[in-house]
Amino acid sequence: MTAEEIFLKSKEIDSNINLSTVYRTLNIFEKNAIVLKSNIAHEDKTRFKLNHMDHMHYLICLSCHREIGLENCPISGYDLFLEERTDFDIVGHKLEVYGYCPKCKKKG
Repeated sequence: MTAEEIFLKSKEIDSNINLSTVYRTLNIFEKNAIVLKSNIAHEDKTRFKLNHMDHMHYLICLSCHREIGLENCPISGYDLFLEERTDFDIVGHKLEVYGYCPKCKKKG
Protein backbone atom coordinates (compact mmCIF):
# COMPACT_ATOMS: atom_id res chain seq x y z
CA MET A 1 0.00 0.00 0.00
CA THR A 2 1.12 3.57 -0.56
CA ALA A 3 1.20 6.12 2.24
CA GLU A 4 -1.79 7.80 0.61
CA GLU A 5 -3.78 4.56 0.60
CA ILE A 6 -2.95 4.00 4.26
CA PHE A 7 -3.96 7.59 4.99
CA LEU A 8 -7.36 7.18 3.30
CA LYS A 9 -8.05 3.93 5.20
CA SER A 10 -7.00 5.61 8.46
CA LYS A 11 -9.33 8.56 7.81
CA GLU A 12 -12.24 6.10 7.92
CA ILE A 13 -11.27 5.28 11.52
CA ASP A 14 -10.04 8.70 12.70
CA SER A 15 -10.92 11.76 10.64
CA ASN A 16 -8.34 13.87 12.51
CA ILE A 17 -5.30 11.98 11.22
CA ASN A 18 -2.86 13.86 8.98
CA LEU A 19 -0.92 12.52 6.01
CA SER A 20 2.30 13.77 7.63
CA THR A 21 1.58 11.53 10.64
CA VAL A 22 1.27 8.53 8.33
CA TYR A 23 4.62 9.35 6.67
CA ARG A 24 6.38 9.83 10.04
CA THR A 25 4.95 6.58 11.36
CA LEU A 26 5.96 4.66 8.22
CA ASN A 27 9.51 6.05 8.48
CA ILE A 28 9.74 4.89 12.10
CA PHE A 29 8.29 1.49 11.17
CA GLU A 30 10.80 1.12 8.34
CA LYS A 31 13.77 2.03 10.57
CA ASN A 32 12.60 -0.62 13.04
CA ALA A 33 12.03 -3.25 10.31
CA ILE A 34 8.28 -3.39 10.96
CA VAL A 35 7.49 -2.52 7.34
CA LEU A 36 9.39 -2.95 4.09
CA LYS A 37 9.54 -0.13 1.57
CA SER A 38 9.76 -0.66 -2.18
CA ASN A 39 9.84 1.71 -5.11
CA ILE A 40 8.21 0.11 -8.10
CA ALA A 41 9.86 0.70 -11.46
CA HIS A 42 7.92 2.97 -13.83
CA GLU A 43 5.91 4.30 -10.90
CA ASP A 44 6.57 7.36 -8.76
CA LYS A 45 4.90 5.86 -5.71
CA THR A 46 6.57 4.16 -2.77
CA ARG A 47 4.78 1.11 -1.43
CA PHE A 48 4.91 -0.33 2.08
CA LYS A 49 4.11 -3.80 3.37
CA LEU A 50 4.43 -5.57 6.68
CA ASN A 51 7.75 -7.27 7.24
CA HIS A 52 6.93 -10.88 8.04
CA MET A 53 10.65 -11.51 8.63
CA ASP A 54 10.67 -14.21 5.99
CA HIS A 55 13.37 -14.46 3.38
CA MET A 56 11.31 -14.00 0.23
CA HIS A 57 11.79 -12.55 -3.20
CA TYR A 58 8.90 -11.43 -5.37
CA LEU A 59 7.57 -11.07 -8.89
CA ILE A 60 5.52 -7.85 -8.85
CA CYS A 61 2.89 -7.01 -11.45
CA LEU A 62 3.19 -3.42 -12.66
CA SER A 63 -0.52 -3.34 -13.48
CA CYS A 64 -2.38 -4.85 -10.51
CA HIS A 65 0.57 -4.81 -8.02
CA ARG A 66 0.06 -8.49 -7.23
CA GLU A 67 3.10 -10.05 -5.55
CA ILE A 68 4.11 -13.63 -6.24
CA GLY A 69 6.69 -15.06 -3.84
CA LEU A 70 9.56 -17.06 -5.29
CA GLU A 71 10.11 -20.37 -3.51
CA ASN A 72 13.89 -20.39 -3.70
CA CYS A 73 16.41 -17.60 -3.35
CA PRO A 74 17.82 -17.10 -6.86
CA ILE A 75 20.95 -15.42 -5.50
CA SER A 76 21.66 -17.86 -2.69
CA GLY A 77 25.40 -18.20 -2.35
CA TYR A 78 26.13 -15.08 -4.39
CA ASP A 79 26.13 -12.98 -1.21
CA LEU A 80 29.00 -15.11 0.13
CA PHE A 81 30.90 -14.59 -3.12
CA LEU A 82 30.34 -10.84 -2.83
CA GLU A 83 31.54 -10.78 0.78
CA GLU A 84 34.75 -12.57 -0.16
CA ARG A 85 35.35 -10.39 -3.18
CA THR A 86 34.48 -7.00 -1.63
CA ASP A 87 35.12 -7.51 2.12
CA PHE A 88 31.58 -6.17 2.63
CA ASP A 89 29.61 -7.62 5.55
CA ILE A 90 26.26 -8.49 3.95
CA VAL A 91 23.40 -8.77 6.43
CA GLY A 92 20.55 -9.25 3.99
CA HIS A 93 19.17 -8.63 0.53
CA LYS A 94 15.91 -8.42 -1.37
CA LEU A 95 15.01 -9.06 -4.97
CA GLU A 96 11.98 -7.66 -6.74
CA VAL A 97 11.31 -8.54 -10.37
CA TYR A 98 8.78 -6.38 -12.21
CA GLY A 99 6.53 -7.38 -15.08
CA TYR A 100 2.94 -8.33 -15.86
CA CYS A 101 1.06 -11.26 -14.33
CA PRO A 102 -0.85 -13.71 -16.59
CA LYS A 103 -4.20 -12.10 -15.75
CA CYS A 104 -3.02 -8.59 -16.69
CA LYS A 105 -1.26 -9.86 -19.84
CA LYS A 106 -4.60 -11.23 -21.06
CA LYS A 107 -6.24 -7.82 -20.54
CA GLY A 108 -3.65 -6.35 -22.88
